[in-house]
Amino acid sequence: MDSDMFVMALGYLSIAITIIAAVALYYIFLVNRKAIILKRTTNRSLQKAESVEKVVKNIEKAVKSAQKSAMAASKSARLVAERAGWLTPQTAGGFNEDEIKAIDLAATLRSSDLMSQSVEAVAPALSGARIALGVGQSFMAGSASATRLNMVPDMALKDVTYRAKMLGSAERCHGDGASYHHYGSAELTPLTETLVRYEIQFSNEQRISGDYHPKARGATPLPTACITFEQLFDEHRRAAGASTEPTFADFDVAVNVARNELSLEHISGPPAIDRTKDAIRKAHDVSRAEFPDLPAGHSITFERHGQNNEGSSTPAGQYMTDHRAFRLKVNSWSREITGSDLPAPWIATQVSGAYGSPRRQTAAAQLSMALNDADYFLATPDYPFMHYGKAKEPHPRAGDRHPTANGTMMPAIYMAYARYHVQVLRRNWFPTHMGEAFFRGNFILVSFRAMVPPLRISPVCVSTTLTMIEALGFDVEDAGVPVRIVGAPELVGELTFRIQCARELKNPIVGLAKGSFGLAEIGAMGSGATNISDSQKLNPRFRPSFREGYTDHFAKGFVDDFGLEDLEDWYETFEFSNWAVAQRVRCKPMPQTIDEPISLDTARPDDSEVDDI
Repeated sequence: MDSDMFVMALGYLSIAITIIAAVALYYIFLVNRKAIILKRTTNRSLQKAESVEKVVKNIEKAVKSAQKSAMAASKSARLVAERAGWLTPQTAGGFNEDEIKAIDLAATLRSSDLMSQSVEAVAPALSGARIALGVGQSFMAGSASATRLNMVPDMALKDVTYRAKMLGSAERCHGDGASYHHYGSAELTPLTETLVRYEIQFSNEQRISGDYHPKARGATPLPTACITFEQLFDEHRRAAGASTEPTFADFDVAVNVARNELSLEHISGPPAIDRTKDAIRKAHDVSRAEFPDLPAGHSITFERHGQNNEGSSTPAGQYMTDHRAFRLKVNSWSREITGSDLPAPWIATQVSGAYGSPRRQTAAAQLSMALNDADYFLATPDYPFMHYGKAKEPHPRAGDRHPTANGTMMPAIYMAYARYHVQVLRRNWFPTHMGEAFFRGNFILVSFRAMVPPLRISPVCVSTTLTMIEALGFDVEDAGVPVRIVGAPELVGELTFRIQCARELKNPIVGLAKGSFGLAEIGAMGSGATNISDSQKLNPRFRPSFREGYTDHFAKGFVDDFGLEDLEDWYETFEFSNWAVAQRVRCKPMPQTIDEPISLDTARPDDSEVDDI
């Protein structure tokens, strides 16, 4: 049926109903008048009038019933027309095209504004010995496994050369005390992945044969982050026409203080905070002793932390206050020890995925700091990367939510790119995230901020399986009650999604990457993940392996032969795009007409409101 003919038919139906109602009312007037005349004559006439009044009431009821039925029929007809596509898009789906375009354009402008945000408040990548500090909990301390194909020593076999170094013979410390106890002698050695258990360091031969302690720690993010950054920096200089190759006078010195501390209170308090200060001092003193003609300064801090705070629902405001105090203390020591003029950038990953929670409080705090604090940058959420959550017996790590070796290195590549943008290109880096959300009826319109529009929808890795998440990872809550999302959210602009809900909304909150406190939802529901990213295509020189034949070696010679990370779809096509972070946003009512002003966010979100969402 033609849409104009249908609308015309609705108009004729409305006119007919109006005429019938008018005739009925006129008839009621005449009957009432006759009743009054009869009532003034005789008792017999009065009885007739009473009888007429009953008829009048019956007519009034009939008219109201007819009007109600006509309205219901009109509403049903319009609903059928919308579902059949007979009405134009301007009148279907909760929002008209002009509204969608206005919100999508505002999202594009806001993304550009974030991209142009100054990073001059933090230090660039200077020449000399650049101290790269690793802090956090187990995700930064390293996976309790070692992978033959993806360890950094094997990177050299792929013609990857680098100058990055570490303090001693391992990229981390041993011991939980106040001092940074390095492995081996106090000297700078080439940065490599190492396999350690407390004070014991295992050899490369032991790693390959599996002759090491089952709880030995292997991969950490630091070597991948430092070496990838070095490669990006060198390529940048060559592209800029540098006449000579970089020399030994330009390198990172990696020191990793992460142990098994849990909450932010633990890593920012004694003895961990004293160990952090000691690591900076020792890295500085050894670098100056070996290279007295070169400057040495605290260049960068990499952090993977927050799982414990997220699981215990630490209020976002408290996490931000404590983390800012932690960074201020570390930066103060850096100036004292190394004479650094500007604070080192702090590059973090957002807690999410297997260690997420429904409220996403720590995740919200991390995003708010990334958008508001000049020295804090969120490189990526943690959910797109592999962990052992879906591994089955007899796998030694069955059900473990810690990352695999690939799951350790992949976020480190994002950390390196974030650092490269901030310290070399001197441009801002931010993760893909929701900006504003509007609602009308049972529909929500949510816009995003992204470094490289448009948004993309693609499978995401849940544990070790490529997965499409229900509703793409969106969730909706209204007055504290979950609301079902109908069908798949629709990408209606470069940066804007439209979400249809099962009922009319009053005060909704839209969320992304909702996590779970337990293991039950991992994999089955796609806990704490989304299928949404931007169109950025990072191309690191070293790429993780997802090919058939990938083996993960464990203690006592165990070899994973279950194809745990054999992801055929990623053999040749895997791309490092910028994934959307875990988040919750309170929706605003949409104006009733396009003539009313639409309130759009043009400034940084105020982190004082984070705890209220």
